[in-house]
Amino acid sequence: MSLLSTTSDQRHPALAHDAASGETLLAWDDDRDAVLGRELYVQRLSASLAPIGTETALLTAADGTGDQDHPRVVFNAIAREYVLTWIDWSTPRRREVFAARRTSSGAAIGGKFAVAGGMGERAGAAIAHAGDPATNHSLLLWSENGKLFRRVLDSGYPQ
Repeated sequence: MSLLSTTSDQRHPALAHDAASGETLLAWDDDRDAVLGRELYVQRLSASLAPIGTETALLTAADGTGDQDHPRVVFNAIAREYVLTWIDWSTPRRREVFAARRTSSGAAIGGKFAVAGGMGERAGAAIAHAGDPATNHSLLLWSENGKLFRRVLDSGYPQ
């Protein structure tokens, strides 16, 4: 049974659950726009996994062209927001790690922000929320040129 209405090539699904509301945010990359390339989309799901609203592009053409893929998503229950991260190909011949925030209802909080940019080949981003009200940190990991790197994201990022 298909979960999404689009017939494009959908890949790399990622989920985060909001236990308080019972809702889940689904993120994935797909190729429905031949001009922009692989783009990230999100869809809110009810506790019964029924779609809430419509599929929404995470970014717009104003955020740049080039593929975005391999999304990861975590729910920050303290700030009541989702944090998404992905590998971004907006800069020619570079893979960079970007992130963006969404409210618990799926609305954008600001735009995308660079987590790891510049020269280097990045891959395999992963994110988790610490759940500690005193620090309210999320931890982001990725590989770069064969080594693991990390960045701690504080509440209210980017910073």
